Amino acid sequence: MNLQDQTLSGLSLDRADFSGADLAGTRLLKMGLSQAVLEGANLRSARVGDTRLVDSNLSGADLTGAIILRSDLTGANLDQVRSQAWFGGNTNNTTINRSILAGVSMSDAELSRATVYGTDFRRSNLRGADLFWTTLRFVNLSGADLSGSNVDTALLENICYDASTIWPENFNPPPNDPAACGVPFSLDRMSDRP
Repeated sequence: MNLQDQTLSGLSLDRADFSGADLAGTRLLKMGLSQAVLEGANLRSARVGDTRLVDSNLSGADLTGAIILRSDLTGANLDQVRSQAWFGGNTNNTTINRSILAGVSMSDAELSRATVYGTDFRRSNLRGADLFWTTLRFVNLSGADLSGSNVDTALLENICYDASTIWPENFNPPPNDPAACGVPFSLDRMSDRP
Protein backbone atom coordinates (compact mmCIF):
# COMPACT_ATOMS: atom_id res chain seq x y z
CA MET A 1 0.00 0.00 0.00
CA ASN A 2 1.48 3.34 -1.05
CA LEU A 3 0.13 6.35 0.86
CA GLN A 4 3.29 8.39 0.53
CA ASP A 5 2.93 12.15 1.18
CA GLN A 6 -0.83 11.91 1.79
CA THR A 7 -2.74 13.79 4.49
CA LEU A 8 -5.07 11.61 6.53
CA SER A 9 -7.00 13.63 9.08
CA GLY A 10 -9.91 12.94 11.42
CA LEU A 11 -10.31 9.31 10.35
CA SER A 12 -11.08 6.41 12.66
CA LEU A 13 -8.98 3.49 11.41
CA ASP A 14 -8.74 1.44 14.59
CA ARG A 15 -7.51 -2.12 13.93
CA ALA A 16 -6.56 -1.23 10.33
CA ASP A 17 -3.72 -3.22 8.77
CA PHE A 18 -0.94 -1.08 7.30
CA SER A 19 1.74 -3.80 7.48
CA GLY A 20 4.67 -2.84 5.28
CA ALA A 21 2.81 0.22 3.94
CA ASP A 22 4.72 3.16 2.49
CA LEU A 23 3.60 6.11 4.64
CA ALA A 24 6.71 8.23 4.02
CA GLY A 25 5.92 11.91 4.40
CA THR A 26 2.30 11.14 5.29
CA ARG A 27 0.48 13.35 7.79
CA LEU A 28 -1.62 11.34 10.26
CA LEU A 29 -3.54 14.01 12.16
CA LYS A 30 -6.29 13.71 14.80
CA MET A 31 -6.83 10.06 13.96
CA GLY A 32 -7.89 6.90 15.71
CA LEU A 33 -5.36 4.14 14.97
CA SER A 34 -5.68 2.11 18.16
CA GLN A 35 -4.79 -1.56 17.74
CA ALA A 36 -3.70 -0.80 14.17
CA VAL A 37 -0.93 -2.87 12.58
CA LEU A 38 1.90 -0.83 11.09
CA GLU A 39 4.51 -3.58 11.36
CA GLY A 40 7.47 -2.83 9.10
CA ALA A 41 5.79 0.31 7.72
CA ASN A 42 7.85 3.09 6.17
CA LEU A 43 7.05 6.17 8.29
CA ARG A 44 10.08 8.20 7.18
CA SER A 45 9.40 11.93 7.68
CA ALA A 46 5.78 11.18 8.62
CA ARG A 47 3.96 13.67 10.86
CA VAL A 48 1.77 12.10 13.56
CA GLY A 49 -0.20 14.64 15.60
CA ASP A 50 -3.02 14.37 18.15
CA THR A 51 -3.48 10.72 17.20
CA ARG A 52 -4.34 7.63 19.25
CA LEU A 53 -2.16 4.59 18.55
CA VAL A 54 -3.04 2.74 21.75
CA ASP A 55 -1.96 -0.94 21.65
CA SER A 56 -0.85 -0.60 18.01
CA ASN A 57 1.91 -2.68 16.45
CA LEU A 58 4.69 -0.60 14.88
CA SER A 59 7.42 -3.22 15.33
CA GLY A 60 10.20 -2.87 12.77
CA ALA A 61 8.79 0.41 11.39
CA ASP A 62 11.18 3.01 9.97
CA LEU A 63 10.73 6.26 11.93
CA THR A 64 13.63 8.15 10.37
CA GLY A 65 12.78 11.84 10.48
CA ALA A 66 9.27 11.19 11.81
CA ILE A 67 7.66 13.71 14.17
CA ILE A 68 5.24 12.38 16.78
CA LEU A 69 3.42 15.19 18.60
CA ARG A 70 0.75 15.04 21.34
CA SER A 71 -0.12 11.45 20.53
CA ASP A 72 -1.06 8.48 22.71
CA LEU A 73 0.88 5.26 22.05
CA THR A 74 0.08 3.61 25.39
CA GLY A 75 0.90 -0.11 25.26
CA ALA A 76 2.12 0.03 21.65
CA ASN A 77 4.71 -2.40 20.27
CA LEU A 78 7.70 -0.44 18.94
CA ASP A 79 10.21 -3.29 19.13
CA GLN A 80 13.06 -2.88 16.68
CA VAL A 81 11.82 0.42 15.24
CA ARG A 82 14.64 2.25 13.57
CA SER A 83 15.74 5.79 12.89
CA GLN A 84 18.73 6.17 10.64
CA ALA A 85 19.86 9.70 11.46
CA TRP A 86 23.38 10.48 10.35
CA PHE A 87 25.97 12.62 12.06
CA GLY A 88 26.78 15.80 10.20
CA GLY A 89 25.01 18.55 8.33
CA ASN A 90 22.12 16.64 6.80
CA THR A 91 20.59 14.76 9.70
CA ASN A 92 17.05 13.46 9.64
CA ASN A 93 16.26 13.04 13.32
CA THR A 94 13.18 11.49 14.82
CA THR A 95 11.25 13.74 17.23
CA ILE A 96 8.78 12.63 19.91
CA ASN A 97 7.18 15.57 21.67
CA ARG A 98 4.56 15.74 24.46
CA SER A 99 3.30 12.21 23.88
CA ILE A 100 2.35 9.21 25.98
CA LEU A 101 4.38 6.03 25.50
CA ALA A 102 3.51 4.47 28.85
CA GLY A 103 3.82 0.71 28.85
CA VAL A 104 5.25 0.53 25.34
CA SER A 105 7.71 -2.14 24.29
CA MET A 106 10.73 -0.65 22.50
CA SER A 107 13.20 -3.47 22.94
CA ASP A 108 16.15 -3.25 20.56
CA ALA A 109 14.77 0.02 19.11
CA GLU A 110 17.28 2.11 17.13
CA LEU A 111 16.62 5.75 18.05
CA SER A 112 20.08 7.27 17.86
CA ARG A 113 20.14 11.07 17.69
CA ALA A 114 16.38 11.29 18.30
CA THR A 115 14.90 14.16 20.31
CA VAL A 116 12.33 13.26 22.97
CA TYR A 117 10.68 16.03 24.98
CA GLY A 118 7.87 16.06 27.56
CA THR A 119 7.02 12.39 27.06
CA ASP A 120 5.72 9.70 29.40
CA PHE A 121 7.64 6.38 29.28
CA ARG A 122 6.31 4.99 32.58
CA ARG A 123 6.62 1.18 32.84
CA SER A 124 8.07 0.95 29.32
CA ASN A 125 10.40 -1.75 28.03
CA LEU A 126 13.47 -0.06 26.56
CA ARG A 127 15.75 -3.10 26.96
CA GLY A 128 18.58 -3.06 24.47
CA ALA A 129 17.46 0.25 22.89
CA ASP A 130 20.14 2.24 21.08
CA LEU A 131 19.87 5.81 22.40
CA PHE A 132 23.23 6.96 21.04
CA TRP A 133 23.32 10.79 21.23
CA THR A 134 19.58 10.84 21.90
CA THR A 135 18.21 13.85 23.78
CA LEU A 136 15.66 13.11 26.53
CA ARG A 137 14.25 16.18 28.30
CA PHE A 138 11.31 16.32 30.72
CA VAL A 139 10.75 12.58 30.31
CA ASN A 140 9.12 10.28 32.87
CA LEU A 141 11.04 6.98 33.12
CA SER A 142 9.35 5.73 36.31
CA GLY A 143 9.28 1.94 36.25
CA ALA A 144 10.97 1.79 32.84
CA ASP A 145 13.44 -1.00 32.03
CA LEU A 146 16.54 0.32 30.25
CA SER A 147 18.72 -2.72 30.96
CA GLY A 148 21.20 -3.36 28.17
CA SER A 149 20.35 -0.06 26.46
CA ASN A 150 22.95 2.34 25.13
CA VAL A 151 22.40 5.52 27.17
CA ASP A 152 26.03 6.42 27.90
CA THR A 153 26.10 9.22 25.31
CA ALA A 154 22.43 10.23 25.65
CA LEU A 155 21.64 13.69 26.99
CA LEU A 156 19.29 13.13 29.95
CA GLU A 157 17.98 16.40 31.38
CA ASN A 158 15.06 16.97 33.74
CA ILE A 159 14.05 13.33 33.81
CA CYS A 160 11.90 11.61 36.38
CA TYR A 161 12.43 8.05 37.59
CA ASP A 162 11.78 5.95 40.67
CA ALA A 163 13.19 2.97 42.57
CA SER A 164 11.65 0.55 40.07
CA THR A 165 13.45 2.09 37.07
CA ILE A 166 16.08 -0.36 35.81
CA TRP A 167 19.23 1.26 34.42
CA PRO A 168 22.00 -0.42 32.40
CA GLU A 169 24.70 -2.05 34.49
CA ASN A 170 27.30 0.42 35.81
CA PHE A 171 25.30 3.43 34.54
CA ASN A 172 25.13 6.42 36.87
CA PRO A 173 21.78 8.19 36.22
CA PRO A 174 21.49 11.97 36.42
CA PRO A 175 19.65 13.61 39.32
CA ASN A 176 15.95 12.79 39.56
CA ASP A 177 13.67 15.73 38.68
CA PRO A 178 10.18 15.27 40.20
CA ALA A 179 8.90 18.19 38.08
CA ALA A 180 9.26 15.92 35.02
CA CYS A 181 6.87 13.34 36.48
CA GLY A 182 3.69 15.01 35.22
CA VAL A 183 1.81 13.56 32.27
CA PRO A 184 2.67 15.61 29.16
CA PHE A 185 -0.95 16.36 28.31
CA SER A 186 -4.35 15.30 29.51
CA LEU A 187 -6.02 12.36 27.86
CA ASP A 188 -9.28 14.24 28.37
CA ARG A 189 -8.16 16.65 25.67
CA MET A 190 -8.21 13.75 23.24
CA SER A 191 -11.60 12.35 24.28
CA ASP A 192 -13.30 14.02 21.34
CA ARG A 193 -10.85 12.53 18.88
CA PRO A 194 -11.81 9.57 16.68
